[in-house]
Amino acid sequence: MPRDLRTTRIFLKIKVMKKALAIVVILVGALTLLAAAVFYFRGLEDGTGAEDKNIITIPEGIQSQFGDLRIGVATIKEKAEYVDSEGNPIDAGSIPPSVGPIAKLAIADQESDYSMNVATGDSYPVGNYEMYVQEIVLGTEGSRGLVTLRITSEVDKNPTIINHVVSLPPVDTEKRKAAYAFAYLDTVYGEGGENWQYISVDRAAMGGRVYDTLTIKLADGSEELVHFDVTAALRQIAKKALEDLTDITFSKNSGEAVEDAILIRGAESDKAGVDSEYVYLNAKYGLRGLDWELVQQALLTENGREYDQMDLKLFDGTEKTLYFDITEFFGKGIE
Repeated sequence: MPRDLRTTRIFLKIKVMKKALAIVVILVGALTLLAAAVFYFRGLEDGTGAEDKNIITIPEGIQSQFGDLRIGVATIKEKAEYVDSEGNPIDAGSIPPSVGPIAKLAIADQESDYSMNVATGDSYPVGNYEMYVQEIVLGTEGSRGLVTLRITSEVDKNPTIINHVVSLPPVDTEKRKAAYAFAYLDTVYGEGGENWQYISVDRAAMGGRVYDTLTIKLADGSEELVHFDVTAALRQIAKKALEDLTDITFSKNSGEAVEDAILIRGAESDKAGVDSEYVYLNAKYGLRGLDWELVQQALLTENGREYDQMDLKLFDGTEKTLYFDITEFFGKGIE
């Protein structure tokens, strides 16, 4: 066969192969996009898609933040593994009936700390939220267990709850904030006690702002909701809270590495020390759950010292990690 003809045939074969490869790449890309679209829209339909900001997944042994809730997954076990001090299985009444594994959660809100045993499918009221346990996955030798929760607030259930809003000034104490709110109510409804009575207050974040919704009872027996934008006040209160921590001090370290961790001194208990970390973060980065959120909190031990690693996500999407040296108060007050 002449050299020129043989060269031409080889060239044609390469050209055909390139076209075939291009078609394969296009088909694979199209199928990938189709699969992603199906997953996305199915997720939106059943409330589990990536767009659902009410869903969080927390690894075993890690704490995470949702609004003003701090949720930690202490343990994940099969139900049969939960026993009392004498080795007897714990009564079913203290653990929700379930075929799957049980997770022990530690939860803290603005008013209290508590723990609960939960199973997949359970639903509980937690502070101003409703918490639904979507899935619990047992850990393996090489990976942590996982708990997936769907958490909703009254604002999520009724987005029109915030209609007419009164903005409060940036006062630096809760007492002054309440005084401004009550003064407004006196102006609108008449003197309190005679013309209106305070019943309750609920707090929720929406649209980058924080609102306190006061329920009051009027003289005619009817109830009314009054909404206050307390964002500016809460930011000022957060800064003042750090100044008021006279017994607890923070070193001037940057906290951006374990070697330069922020040393906390003067905390009388483990709880007081951990709480002070959040006071520091609120003063430095703004309001938790609004200006920043906690991705996870992890305990580290290095060179005989204990550290809290705080992984944060700021409102602009920036991720930041801060380290606190908690050696001085670690384990204090825990029996």
